Amino acid sequence: MLELTKAGWAVFTIGSHCGADSSLNPDVNGYREIFEALHFDKVRISNAILVINKGGYFGAHTRAEINFAVSHGKQVYWLESKGATPSLEDLLRISEVDV
Repeated sequence: MLELTKAGWAVFTIGSHCGADSSLNPDVNGYREIFEALHFDKVRISNAILVINKGGYFGAHTRAEINFAVSHGKQVYWLESKGATPSLEDLLRISEVDV
């Protein structure tokens, strides 16, 4: 998310993908709980999250992360806007004002 970094945002990303295709990266096997805990810690210390919903899709784990973020008062932005919800473009516009 170089765009956000260049706009002055501190960007945290996933450490590794542990989804159904984790067999593609055997180095992550056995680390799911650690990665998930660290990821939720990143959400906890963030001001907002950006949901990567390419093609409108996001799975059950992402829904849990969204619920966690909302329950902790975090703003949720969407790569692909879902109607009235804020999008990546909205986040970048905020950056132009605040930076």
